[in-house]
Amino acid sequence: MVAFLKVSLSLIWVFMVYVVVSTSLESSLFKEWDYLGSIPWMRATLWDFYANVLVIFLWVEILQPK
Repeated sequence: MVAFLKVSLSLIWVFMVYVVVSTSLESSLFKEWDYLGSIPWMRATLWDFYANVLVIFLWVEILQPK
């Protein structure tokens, strides 16, 4: 099971690196930020992402027995 998780998460990581790099080559976030920041769905997506990161952090660091 641990090996499966390592392989799966590695593949997801590689895919996400590919998506971020290819997107940044196509469109600069810094040039587009004024427009993107004005879109309500973009702000909602960012809040959703950081809320999920907080939940995962709390689960891993605090709720898991050591």
